[in-house]
Amino acid sequence: MNKFQISFYFFFLLVFLTKAQDSTEGYQLLKYTQEFPERYFKKIDETASRLASDQIILKNEEALEIYKNSLTGVKKLFEMGNILHEGEIYDYVNELLHDLYNDDPEILKDINLYVTKLSAPNAFTTPDGTILINTGLISILDYREELMFIIAHEVGHYIKSHALKSKKESNQLEERSFDTEEDKILYLKLSHSREFESESDAYAISKLTSLSRFNVDKSTNALSKLEFQNTSLEEVPTSFYNLIKSDEFIPDSSNIFVTNEFEELNKIEINDNQSVFRGDVDNYSTHPAITKRIVAIKEILKYSDYELNEKAKATEKEEIKFQKIKMASFFETANHAFESGKYILAFNYASYLLNLYPENKFVLNLMNKSLYWISYYKEINDLDNEADEIPIFFRSMYWLTAKYFKEISSSDLKKLAFFTVSKYQDKMKNDDTFNFYLVLHAENYLGKEASSIFMTNYKKNFPKGKYTKLINRKLSGT
Repeated sequence: MNKFQISFYFFFLLVFLTKAQDSTEGYQLLKYTQEFPERYFKKIDETASRLASDQIILKNEEALEIYKNSLTGVKKLFEMGNILHEGEIYDYVNELLHDLYNDDPEILKDINLYVTKLSAPNAFTTPDGTILINTGLISILDYREELMFIIAHEVGHYIKSHALKSKKESNQLEERSFDTEEDKILYLKLSHSREFESESDAYAISKLTSLSRFNVDKSTNALSKLEFQNTSLEEVPTSFYNLIKSDEFIPDSSNIFVTNEFEELNKIEINDNQSVFRGDVDNYSTHPAITKRIVAIKEILKYSDYELNEKAKATEKEEIKFQKIKMASFFETANHAFESGKYILAFNYASYLLNLYPENKFVLNLMNKSLYWISYYKEINDLDNEADEIPIFFRSMYWLTAKYFKEISSSDLKKLAFFTVSKYQDKMKNDDTFNFYLVLHAENYLGKEASSIFMTNYKKNFPKGKYTKLINRKLSGT
């Protein structure tokens, strides 16, 4: 494929995805229609007992407690609505699992693979064989092979019984002496994380190279995505400034163009940017463990018999399918941030997605609703920073918006919110939810009396709208 063909292909892919998400309906959030798996509810004791009796690493009662705890932990994630156990994203990752292990029915029987609606770029395996991959991780990948590497890596943790071995080694450490409890924890982190992550990496590479139909060179890019990289430091202030400025609201640029402060942010992020899948930062080296793992993988490939097969190249249809799943993961993560009350994070997701899909109703509503609740909590002095699980690629944008929203006055924030949302009024004139929140913004900024015209317009345009009864009560003062 020459350069022109490659450029044309990616242009076609971008147009296809943009049209798919820029429909008048926006994104349709996935909904549960099936009951939760009994394994994590009615059958916890039964499943834990069977797993404990099948293992030989720990004493039965000790293993039983570990399995019960892991199954109960997954149960809580189900109850919180954090797990996708059906729908297109769930189906897709399980298709990849079956593609990898269609010759190993025992693995397919033991592994239960789900997707969690969390923003951290993370994946992990519980002792009972449950693999959880965050939508926040899927959304930063570029190729299906990267996701396949992650799946194989997590299966490796299960096959190698890393959780049980970790517990056994912890028991043995009780007999050793450490100066402090912190020294013991640090020792466990460094030794177990390095050894287990490297072992799982090697297993995943071995698995993928044994199957000639996958491009292993692409798959290992997954690790490099998890290194701290933020190339948008110079672009962030301008992007944010353009988003919130309007004819009626010109933000004070001195509160936005503060790039000199990003250096301190970088130092903080380098220390905080860790995840289970990444492995811990190596405190006794100038290089993080993730870099060493990438080098090790390249050496394994260098000395293996692996050669890229033409059949290993993903088809155009497969590439488009993965990109669709990637963006669906993005939308699910964004909505989950809002539903979790992380409104600054949700606003940042909306801002990022707005650049990709400027006509998307879901995105515009997410920005609208997030701004309302940010201004609401600002007014009652309860605007939290929420600075956890921030996606790597827009941490600077998040930091800047959080800082700005905290520093400006409540009245200025209400003004900003009202005029930012008003810019999209024509595009969203037929959207019930958008116009209801516009009413709330008007009430916040203009006051109840002046906002009555917005309420009257809402009633006129949406006589049977979802919020008509509430609007009637507001107009009647009841």
